[in-house]
Amino acid sequence: MRSIHRFMAVLLIALAGCTWATGITFTFGNIRVTGSAPKVIEFDVLAQASENGTFLGDTQVYINYNTLGFGEYIAANSKVTVIKGVLLQGEVPIVGPKYELINTLDNTIDRFSVAANYRFDGSLEGANPLTTAPQSLFSVAIEILDPLQTAGLSFAEDLMVGQQYQYDNTAKYDPVNADDQDDSSLPVQLNSFSATRQAHGIELVWTTESEIDNLGFNLFRSDSGPWIQINGALIPGAGRSSEPIDYIFFDNRVENDRIYCYQLEDLSATGLRQVHGPVAVDAGAFIPADYLLEQNYPNPFNPQTTLSYGLPEQSRVILDIFNLRGERVARLIDVEQTAGMHTVLWKAENDLGTPVSSGVYFYSLRANKYHAVGKMVLTR
Repeated sequence: MRSIHRFMAVLLIALAGCTWATGITFTFGNIRVTGSAPKVIEFDVLAQASENGTFLGDTQVYINYNTLGFGEYIAANSKVTVIKGVLLQGEVPIVGPKYELINTLDNTIDRFSVAANYRFDGSLEGANPLTTAPQSLFSVAIEILDPLQTAGLSFAEDLMVGQQYQYDNTAKYDPVNADDQDDSSLPVQLNSFSATRQAHGIELVWTTESEIDNLGFNLFRSDSGPWIQINGALIPGAGRSSEPIDYIFFDNRVENDRIYCYQLEDLSATGLRQVHGPVAVDAGAFIPADYLLEQNYPNPFNPQTTLSYGLPEQSRVILDIFNLRGERVARLIDVEQTAGMHTVLWKAENDLGTPVSSGVYFYSLRANKYHAVGKMVLTR
């Protein structure tokens, strides 16, 4: 039986810096396992350059694989599917696709290669530019004949060629740098990762197919700005597991009418980090079917807490705070509001702006004929 792990969001800002090697660099990214019989391992080959504006010419990437998991000569047996990544999109007028994709060029027992041949269109700007950040070159899918085996992916660096397009298309970076990362050491084989709008915020759900020495997960969010970590502490993983495990995380610090993107990071006991996603969700104006008053968050709290409630229709809303003696401490809201989800921040102050003492307090919501009360604890 699958176990389900649930967590609540606390916002922290995560900052990171990156440096890259000279030349063109290839890396694996977004490694995941899908399906059941047979399973399919999917991953992206990412490319980047040491300088922005390096134009991508002919490119050939050699990928080693584990023959125990996939059988011999998987390329010859048509077990590999490759599609263009964002770097290879676009077409040249009249002559057709700008980059001709040659799938599984090499058929050795434990290696296949993918080549992208650039078709000259008469101008330097016709070729696609690389940046100093990784971008998808190919997306690869391989059927796993033995689901108990791992892919064992790595690059054959001595064979790889990455060319910067010039007018003769011959300026090669040799050797090509590669992040030779064997996915069998990855802490997590991820089966799915999704984000869904709910009444209380965004529900993030992910399922691991297996875990190896997995310490846990971090979640990051962006709304056209920097990525922000939304879990205060590492979300514990299962450690080691060969069974699917479902995880659920609620991000209740979102605003209506915004589009959010999320990334999931897993961390191994050896310090290896793998990022999955991103996934996007539209946090449009959510209108609940009924009136609702949610538990304040955080609770207990110090020095402030957020009160959330939902209105199925336009209503006059009164939100009050009472102490244990039934005395009103503060009136937070007394206005007409539209249908949808609303939040109010209470800074543990009375109507005069004076901080109140530690203790138990009640928040009372009145909206049209609806009335509900919640309990919260202030600890100073």
